[in-house]
Amino acid sequence: METLSLDNPFSLPMMLSFLTYRRFTAEVVGLDAFPVERWPDNVPLVYYAYHIMVGLGTIFAGVMLLALLLLWMGRLYANRWMLWLIF
Repeated sequence: METLSLDNPFSLPMMLSFLTYRRFTAEVVGLDAFPVERWPDNVPLVYYAYHIMVGLGTIFAGVMLLALLLLWMGRLYANRWMLWLIF
């Protein structure tokens, strides 16, 4: 928050404007477009909560891909640990 920059940026050009407004050419403004007194107090909380959400989603997708592979190989129901993990 002190430098007003991201420590690990990941850039996909025009993707946020599409996800927000369903148009690739829409302008998405950041916090720097608003006066500091109108900023929310919990910006760091939202930032870290988002990173936790993305990390958990990646883990869940990996578990499901592994379960799909085991199902395709016919060994899913024999792996009790995987069934507990999915449960």
